Amino acid sequence: MRRIVISTFAAILAVVQVSALDLFKKKNSEPVNYNAWRDTTALTMVTAEGLPMFYPETVEDGQAVVRGEFSLPGRTSEQIFLGALDYAVSHLDAEDEHEQIGEFNEADKSFMIRRYSKQGSNNTETVYRCLVLVKAETGRLLFAINEIDVKYREKGLIPRTLAFEKLKPADNSRHRELVELFAELTGAYFHSLSEAAAGSGSLSASHWKEIREKEVVKGMSELEVKLAVGMPLATRDNGDRIRWVYPDNYIVLFENGKVVRVVE
Repeated sequence: MRRIVISTFAAILAVVQVSALDLFKKKNSEPVNYNAWRDTTALTMVTAEGLPMFYPETVEDGQAVVRGEFSLPGRTSEQIFLGALDYAVSHLDAEDEHEQIGEFNEADKSFMIRRYSKQGSNNTETVYRCLVLVKAETGRLLFAINEIDVKYREKGLIPRTLAFEKLKPADNSRHRELVELFAELTGAYFHSLSEAAAGSGSLSASHWKEIREKEVVKGMSELEVKLAVGMPLATRDNGDRIRWVYPDNYIVLFENGKVVRVVE
């Protein structure tokens, strides 16, 4: 009789445990619907400085995606592409090896950026990570951001990292703050990037094969060198020549904006 009771109790406990686990999974697997949240929430769309803010939307597969565009009348797709690419590579965080330019497609006028944005420090530190697609078309710059997550502290506790799909901005004020800050940072970054693209008439790039092979050769432009080997540690202007200095005494010399010599 005792065996039967124990067996029955164990069976019931197993069922309860499975049911509880299923409920937990369901609760945590359901992504936030940013579209519904945006439709029912009075959101700030422009910062105090007059810059646009870009909020996430939920697409068909449940991903949180941020999309936007800037109008750049009178600019060709090539000018916008090279200007945006130059700004992006010039503003990578030199201390963060994870932030980098990813794939670029010179024919399609598009490129990827893996971005890391750190705000605050110590107990207030917030770090956003995301994958950005930038595309240039005649007269406009478009972008789409996905794979967004945020590392933050909630009520001074141990840092936690959540994908944007797991945030609950409708119910959690801290989560709403995180989404609003990302919307503000996104607007500021792409406003600056679009301004750079609007004034990029003299940029050029043609050594795409060498860039992909991370090789610097004579005739390359400054932009092409940045794309191939990154930003220099230091620059020296000797009048006729400009010298870019890299680690291990790797030096690139420019005359009239073109590479004339590489010292290894």
